Amino acid sequence: MAGMVRSLRFWLALALSTVVVTVTIVVVVVLFVVLVPRLNHQVESSNRALGISLARQVDDFLRDSAEVVGRLAGEVEAGPRASTERVRVLLDTLAHAHPPLDALYLLDARGRVVEVGLPRERRWQRRELVGLDFSARSFVRTARPAGDALWSESYLSQRGRIVVAVTVPVQPPAGFATSAPWSLVGELDLQGLSGHIAELGDEGSLLTIIVDRLGQVVAHPDAAHA
Repeated sequence: MAGMVRSLRFWLALALSTVVVTVTIVVVVVLFVVLVPRLNHQVESSNRALGISLARQVDDFLRDSAEVVGRLAGEVEAGPRASTERVRVLLDTLAHAHPPLDALYLLDARGRVVEVGLPRERRWQRRELVGLDFSARSFVRTARPAGDALWSESYLSQRGRIVVAVTVPVQPPAGFATSAPWSLVGELDLQGLSGHIAELGDEGSLLTIIVDRLGQVVAHPDAAHA
């Protein structure tokens, strides 16, 4: 009799264990087949929405700066008989008032720097920058219709910052004895983008990196990696 009781207990325990194992397997299968893909889809959708939002912000950042440089080109062209001093004041004023600008360069038809606009705290560097030759850079050499802005790839500026340049064709200011088209180049410091995506990372467990079309990192939460 005792043997039968032990045997019954064994089979009941075995049956219960089988049920528990079966239920566990079913739960795991449901998690992997249904819930995990759904969670992955939600994460992907959230990241995609964030990426689209960030792309729009970068686009606004670039477009606004291009419009600012374009308006300045119009002021340079439309001013009265100009002197280099007046042009310098225009460039310096915008370079100081528009924080994304690292520098503004007025280039002659040969691609050489005629005048430079800098934020107030860096104007002591002007002497080192006037006369620089930009003619080898493709965004200066490339022909474009009057008034059309042209963007460069990212590159290192004269002071070692990652920048992207917007170039706008401009007629030489009145007072300069030439009719060949010049260029107004605005270098935009991309460090601000690194700061912005670092703030995004602080709000959640997300690493955001911006790369250009060549695959070069131009903005990273850790500015040392950009």
